[in-house]
Amino acid sequence: MEIDQPGNLFLNTHPAENTELELLEFSLRELRDEAGELPIVLEIHEAVATCSQEMRWLRSVLDEIDMKLAYDDFGAGQARLIELVEVPPDYLKFDIHLLQGIHKDEGKRNVLTSLVEMALDLGITVLAEGIECQEEHDICQEIGFQLGQGYFYGKPAAAQQVNDRQTNALAENAV
Repeated sequence: MEIDQPGNLFLNTHPAENTELELLEFSLRELRDEAGELPIVLEIHEAVATCSQEMRWLRSVLDEIDMKLAYDDFGAGQARLIELVEVPPDYLKFDIHLLQGIHKDEGKRNVLTSLVEMALDLGITVLAEGIECQEEHDICQEIGFQLGQGYFYGKPAAAQQVNDRQTNALAENAV
């Protein structure tokens, strides 16, 4: 697994934000104008991704304004595989509960191996949420996860702290 490209911004939405489609579109277009060329990925909770018609509409808006789509918390209880086929996301973020203790649970490993393979076959980038130890990281790599997220990689931080770290890292690596 590798760290996603520096500067990619993953934004979570609340399910209630997805009920007013015109307002959502307006907000996304404003965000795109403010963010310039910054790569943005809009995370939609899997429970919201159940209406294919609305998801196709959202996908077309995101494509038009050069934003990516992620289905968040995949496997948390509302997963419907038809949406992966009809409106495939760019990223599929597997729920932390599927991954917790995966190094101790062969059944979870087998299920996740099949789901990750299916998503990869559809051209979707797969991300493991909630990685907390080396063993979970290692198993996720074996299974085929391309990206990981969790305390194993770093604790959540304020945007300014992240920006300061990136600036310092760039300065240290400057020739």
